[in-house]
Amino acid sequence: MGLLGDVMRHPSDFVPLLQVYMLSREARRLPQDPSFKFCYSILNRVSRSFAIVICNLSGEIRDAVCIFYLVLRALDTVEDDMALPDEKKLPLLLSFHTLCYDRGCSMDDC
Repeated sequence: MGLLGDVMRHPSDFVPLLQVYMLSREARRLPQDPSFKFCYSILNRVSRSFAIVICNLSGEIRDAVCIFYLVLRALDTVEDDMALPDEKKLPLLLSFHTLCYDRGCSMDDC
């Protein structure tokens, strides 16, 4: 019977499911500012579950946490890349704070 059958068997789950659905729709709405529009579009692509939580935060803390999450996610991606030798990985990680400002920087260059 699918989703409807599951809800019928557990009617107390309907309201929380609806709330999560509405929060996920809200998380997909992008801000007008082009910089934050980019950040939130990336956030929605890399982690929908974190996007829901982050977009449920209020005010300036939301933007700060979004950027913080994306930076840590990028660092973790470099660190976890098994195809990248440590002798290339270490300089990337140590200079990451400056590479973030280089619009031409790409992992394709490694």
